[in-house]
Amino acid sequence: MRPSTVHNLPLITRLFLNDDVYDMGGGYNPITSQMMGGRKVYVVDYLPHTNVDIVDNLQYLSSIEDNSVPNIFCADVMEHIENPWLVINQFHRVLKPGGILFLTAP
Repeated sequence: MRPSTVHNLPLITRLFLNDDVYDMGGGYNPITSQMMGGRKVYVVDYLPHTNVDIVDNLQYLSSIEDNSVPNIFCADVMEHIENPWLVINQFHRVLKPGGILFLTAP
């Protein structure tokens, strides 16, 4: 995660609904509940790791139901994805109506 994103986390957390946050692609360097103002953070990544709660490919998100995710945080991940438009489609599918997506890419 870029230093500018880390620096702005307090502002970012105020944008999110007062509900869970899904860190898409967080893997080895996930955000934490403390960084998100005490919200529960679920880390989603395609590789299993001690920090990962849900192992899934962001291009498909087959283990996450439609309209079930209140907030998505995705920092510096899209440049590593083969088909980023598929990821955007999946984020749209899983986000609850009115949900918030925070996405950064270089």
